[in-house]
Amino acid sequence: MKKTIILLLVLFTASFCDSIGYIDSQLILKQYNRAITAQSDLAKKQKEFQDVLMLKQEELEKAKTENKTEEELLQLKEDLEQELQPQKEALFQLNQELSQKIEKDIVDATNKISKQLRIDVVLDKQVVVIGGMDLTSLVLSKLNNQ
Repeated sequence: MKKTIILLLVLFTASFCDSIGYIDSQLILKQYNRAITAQSDLAKKQKEFQDVLMLKQEELEKAKTENKTEEELLQLKEDLEQELQPQKEALFQLNQELSQKIEKDIVDATNKISKQLRIDVVLDKQVVVIGGMDLTSLVLSKLNNQ
């Protein structure tokens, strides 16, 4: 009787584990073509912003050497910050949009793969200790072939 219960428990556990999959989201982000392109585009925009920021800081430093009053320096600093604010917000917005689009792509591809393989639950590799089916290569293949 005990052997039968143990056997049923093992079979039940094994059949349940077949319906769990996982993906390595870090690996997907490193190898997904659209994510690589998005990261490159974002890095270019960040570099452009950094260059403009450096120029504005140089302007502020130059103003300090021109014997400006504290009030004038404070006003110049506020003006420069207001001038940079739209670019800063645009950069933040671009980052948000790209991140959301890539995340949606990954979730959609993962959903399609999991339905094809009849997998009920897909976790990130970081939370899986033992078991489950690695879907990373299948999801990457689906993403890069779209």
